[in-house]
Amino acid sequence: MSKHPQDRRFVKIYHGYGHMHDLLLYGHLFERKPVARKRYSNNIFSNLLYLLRLFFVKTVPLAPVSLEWQNETFHNKTEADGFIKFEWKSQGPVPAGWHAVEVQYQDDKGIVTGKGELFVPHKTQYGFISDIDDTIMISHSSTVFRRMRL
Repeated sequence: MSKHPQDRRFVKIYHGYGHMHDLLLYGHLFERKPVARKRYSNNIFSNLLYLLRLFFVKTVPLAPVSLEWQNETFHNKTEADGFIKFEWKSQGPVPAGWHAVEVQYQDDKGIVTGKGELFVPHKTQYGFISDIDDTIMISHSSTVFRRMRL
């Protein structure tokens, strides 16, 4: 086992969706868990360095992963860019609502697990997904470079 948890690979699962039988789940397998910020700073260079580190992540290509779902196990491999995709049919009907899922990756250091949820809409079988960041949030990222020139 690794002495430092941040040295371990990290399974990130995104919200999945489906309907009564057909289900879809996405995620990524990263080389290590993203560094969490412990102290905040008003120093623009410190903040810029932290922001840049968020963009330089390394994924794990063609790695075996497995999905645990209602007493079933599905096996797959990550894509060349570390992307995880599971598309499967459930043996029985899946009721409407949110359902817990678990994806595992195993290597010589042990098992790494990522937990997530998938949504099955009610009888209409329609779900509306909105990206709230683009809808109502205001980004001030363009003003950072203007301030740096001053």
